[in-house]
Amino acid sequence: INIDPTLYDHSASVAMFSGIIAKQSLSHKVNEKEAILLAKCGLYHDAGKSCIPNAVLNKPGPFTDEEFEVMKTHTILGHKELMEAVHKGFPIDEIVARVALEHHERHEGQGYPHNKKGRFEDDKDNGIHIYSRIVAIADVYSALLMKRIYKPAMKAEKAIEIMCKNADKEFDPEIFYPFISGIRKSLDKNQKETYSKLF
Repeated sequence: INIDPTLYDHSASVAMFSGIIAKQSLSHKVNEKEAILLAKCGLYHDAGKSCIPNAVLNKPGPFTDEEFEVMKTHTILGHKELMEAVHKGFPIDEIVARVALEHHERHEGQGYPHNKKGRFEDDKDNGIHIYSRIVAIADVYSALLMKRIYKPAMKAEKAIEIMCKNADKEFDPEIFYPFISGIRKSLDKNQKETYSKLF
């Protein structure tokens, strides 16, 4: 909150969306323990941004190549900070640190920091953990919806449109499409309710 109040708002939003996505996409019923763990993954996914210089973190315009390389280090720095907290006995699971590291990895391998691809369940060495795949979707959706110093807030319909353009490359389709379907149903329901109140 002290570094950037909108970063906390974004992280809380990602925590909430992660729980919703998990409920929609996981084959088993999400119990309370898993829900709390997923919420922590969402809440701490950007912990490494506390280590990024403010001039980069809150730059109002586009990044230079050098600045983007600095920004990308928040994944590694967040993992390091959270693992140090785990080793000191803080009530944080190692998977939370893993999600901080992996949440910018992409389904077909164009992400960072390690160009991982696919599912951890299929490839233990190079696959992306399911919690990271969930948080990745929640992170992008929340970021698009939020007003930041460098961009205006976006409506949900536009955010969905943007995410769908490269969805198969960026996101696990088994997680992404049920989430988008749920968002569209919610938007349709809200529009129908608003319309019915007018007449």
